Amino acid sequence: MQNRKIIRSHHCLANALLVAKIHVESLEHSFIVEFQDLDFAGCLVTFNNNKLFRYLSSNINQEVDLTYQFGKNGKEIPIQSRVVWVSDKSEKDKFCCGFEFYSQIENFESEVFIDSHPDFKPNITSNDPLDLYRKLLFTIEGISPQYLRLKSSLSNKHLLNGMIFTSCTLNILDYRSSKLDFKIVSTSYEANGQFSLIIKLISPSDSITKELRKYAYSFGKVTKHNTIREVLGFEKGVRNLINYKIVSSEQEYQKVLELRFDAYKHKNKLGSKTTLSEFGTSYKHEGTIIYGTLNNEVICSFELISQRSNVDFWFRRCLKLETIPGVPENELLEVNKFSISPLYHRTDVLLSLFQQVHFFSLLDECSTGVLSCTDSLKSTYIKIGAVDSKIRRKHPSIENEFLNIMLIPKDVYLKSENLSAFAWAFLYEKQNELAINLGFIEKAKLSLPKRIGIYVFNKIIRKRNES
Repeated sequence: MQNRKIIRSHHCLANALLVAKIHVESLEHSFIVEFQDLDFAGCLVTFNNNKLFRYLSSNINQEVDLTYQFGKNGKEIPIQSRVVWVSDKSEKDKFCCGFEFYSQIENFESEVFIDSHPDFKPNITSNDPLDLYRKLLFTIEGISPQYLRLKSSLSNKHLLNGMIFTSCTLNILDYRSSKLDFKIVSTSYEANGQFSLIIKLISPSDSITKELRKYAYSFGKVTKHNTIREVLGFEKGVRNLINYKIVSSEQEYQKVLELRFDAYKHKNKLGSKTTLSEFGTSYKHEGTIIYGTLNNEVICSFELISQRSNVDFWFRRCLKLETIPGVPENELLEVNKFSISPLYHRTDVLLSLFQQVHFFSLLDECSTGVLSCTDSLKSTYIKIGAVDSKIRRKHPSIENEFLNIMLIPKDVYLKSENLSAFAWAFLYEKQNELAINLGFIEKAKLSLPKRIGIYVFNKIIRKRNES
């Protein structure tokens, strides 16, 4: 670094609020020096002590024990630095010394960060530690379990390693704000003229961790060969983050086939010689295929077949059932081939699939849903309002396995029959409201106990979960 003959711009209050000390172990003494020029990359200090001058002059390009603190009684914060140059007394009768701060960025080369979406970056706002009337704005560029990678304007370059920020505001997509504390652990200058920082979160709350993880699941990008789940951990509540679409091209259909293959293989539902091509030839040879994506990755799918579909009902083709007793064929909406990526097992993706089935049932003139499930899943289906038709058949492709035909009558999702008010409000109310607003159905008349239960759920349970 060249001798700093040009005074570098710095924060106007840095000299007044920050106290710098240089500890010399051989002299067993700490010398107070004055900041004259300061930013994240280095500083210029002045002092008037011959012993300190001789010590620094003999340690050019060597590391020294430099600390700073807020005021005279603040906690001392060490900052790694080396002596760059020392000058003799100036006109003001003081010695000058230039320090260069170590870049800490190399300590985080092994840290895996999930990159933020370029168009939807979260941000953090806080008060300036050197000017409480000034606000700082940081954009979050990367997320890891303990650290965040930030960028800010060079007008904030007076921020130093070791500074601690409290009660800062985390803003994610302008819909939720949370408070967090952090410590600056690395600073650097970017070639594009921006100031880059790495911060360490201080005892982040569960809600902060969850919101950052949900953002990463929806918008994050992985630069190394790690999935978001491997980097940030397991997230159970992802159903509100999934985007659903109807397959309309062979390219989309191929992605669905790959998902089915992985999902069936994980559940040991494939033969040893089963290939991907055996799962289907074209989306035109199946019913309506709906798939869900999270962060541009296909994570779930299912197939819908009605009387108007190009193919016959699966239960008729594979289970040799001509009809479902008690249900007119023109009111049937069969649901098949539930597939969930193994990475999203034990999440609420299955619940999300059922809610999508319910919504398509509303669009299909309130059809009765028909599903088939193994014995192990029967209790799960009953919890979401499915009714056992008492029809049980041998699985067409898996030995020693049986399938149960389950029904979801329209009175279940329209009028909360066979379901508690809490369960109905949680599972079906939002979809019903949307269908009513779109004009597909009319609002059902529920009993007084049901209405009271739904009111309590929305006012207490749903509000608590959203907060």
